[in-house]
Amino acid sequence: MARDEALSLLSSEFKLWGVPFTHHDTPGGHIELRWRATPDKEWRQYFIAKTGSDHRGWLNARSDIRRLFKQDGLSLKEPPKKQPLLHKALSVPQHVEPHHDQLKMLRAEVADLSALVLELTHRVEDVLTRPQHTATALPEAVVPPVAVEVAEPVLTKTKQPYRTVPALDFVAESWNSLEALAKSMGVPAVIAKRKLYYLLQKGEVETQGDRWRKVPKAPAVVTPTSNPLVPVPAATALDFFTAEWVTTERLAEVMGISQDKAYGRAYYWMTKGKVEFDRGRWRLKLTKPNLRLVKPDRGQPRRAGARG
Repeated sequence: MARDEALSLLSSEFKLWGVPFTHHDTPGGHIELRWRATPDKEWRQYFIAKTGSDHRGWLNARSDIRRLFKQDGLSLKEPPKKQPLLHKALSVPQHVEPHHDQLKMLRAEVADLSALVLELTHRVEDVLTRPQHTATALPEAVVPPVAVEVAEPVLTKTKQPYRTVPALDFVAESWNSLEALAKSMGVPAVIAKRKLYYLLQKGEVETQGDRWRKVPKAPAVVTPTSNPLVPVPAATALDFFTAEWVTTERLAEVMGISQDKAYGRAYYWMTKGKVEFDRGRWRLKLTKPNLRLVKPDRGQPRRAGARG
């Protein structure tokens, strides 16, 4: 009995929306409903229980089916409201003009319209035939020219990107090709060749075919001079000693050698008995007739290699 009540409730809903449907029982004890809202829509299906626990379950199923109808684009058309039986009798009667009166009013309105059109035509003809007066042109106001200050163009020197490249720094004393030098300078080969020719005119580089190099420096030539600071051999170091006491620094300055070498020369002649040492000072060793000039030796000579 519950199954029939559910089907009658849902079938009335389908009839209200105008959608046909089919139903059949499933092996699981449910009722399957199938329908298609329009031919271009897909088939839909909905399952309800044969014996619902409460009538609210069928009402929920009806609301679900209504929602599916709205998703398919259906809308429920409200039935026209029935007018009450005494509507016509209670309504206010409306006056209806007879046909001959309507024809008279129409003719009067056409006559008024014709009169307006005729008056408008006369006014247009008067405007077209009226002589036109040419308006005198007013003299144009003379506007004084405005002085515009023209800024003088600023002449800027164009920077030459390869002018600051020091070409001589990239030329070595060994031979190098023009392409290798241009690549190391980071300039085109034409620019590198111009720079090398400029250095060639100054005598700083030389060329051989397509190769370039710095002019090798000539070895320094030592010419004999009479400078007393020129180093002297040990055989002549004795000529710089006198009877007066001198320090090792003074001997090195006079001989033109380092202090270590001056100390070594002096120590050599001291071992030979030609020079004597006293507290960092040196002098020629006096002979026996001149012993009265010799001061007591209070110091000891240092080892070879030590500064005096």
